Amino acid sequence: MSGKTDCGKKTGRPGMRRIMLRLLAWLAVGGAAGFGVSWAVCSGKGRMGKMAETMNLSFQENAWIFQTAFFLALAAVSLISFRKAAALLESGADEELDRAGEYQDTAMAANMANTILQFLLFGLAAGGSNPKMLLSVVLFLVFCCVSLVLETALVRQIQKADPMKRGDMGSLRFRKDWLESCDEAERLGIYKASWKSFEVMNSLFPVMEAVALLGKIMFGTGNFPILLTALLWAAQSGVYCFYSARYGRRGAGE
Repeated sequence: MSGKTDCGKKTGRPGMRRIMLRLLAWLAVGGAAGFGVSWAVCSGKGRMGKMAETMNLSFQENAWIFQTAFFLALAAVSLISFRKAAALLESGADEELDRAGEYQDTAMAANMANTILQFLLFGLAAGGSNPKMLLSVVLFLVFCCVSLVLETALVRQIQKADPMKRGDMGSLRFRKDWLESCDEAERLGIYKASWKSFEVMNSLFPVMEAVALLGKIMFGTGNFPILLTALLWAAQSGVYCFYSARYGRRGAGE
């Protein structure tokens, strides 16, 4: 009776046959999708190769323009949101404080996106075909420093509005101190966001491995992208398993 309802239907876990059929169905769908992508890439390999080479040369000749344009656009979003949050915090009303928090989140997200884009654009700009490589290096360093200054200003603004928030941006313990100073609701939000990030990346890594494999076969990108993706996948899964077991033992001990 433990595995059945009053109507006699099973309510336990799905049987092994159903699991295997579902797995085979997903493998078939993945194989069909991979075949379709491979066929499309093979049929247009020559044109795509020439187009990619032309776009790469054009980008490297104007890399500093892309670096500057993206930085100015995202830095403007971050600064405007920062100033609006500061103006709302001065009023001190509860509703204004909530709106200020939304502007701070926007400013932080734009600043983070700016940093990631600068690393991406600098990586693409690095090469012998870039006639202004030194300028790209200088812009990369300056823009990253400005992004760090903006992040520090945002953290101090949040700490000024909420003196309970602790942490020094210059310390290696900043993230740990910041988490410890958050209340239960904030920690729960951080934990949920972390779990969602783990779920998304755990689904994305196999796709990235497949893309890296196609790149090796079709464009001769070599084994490094495959190895790098596998190392990142292993690092994420290993860290999760280690701390999951560690905190699980601690919880059981308590």
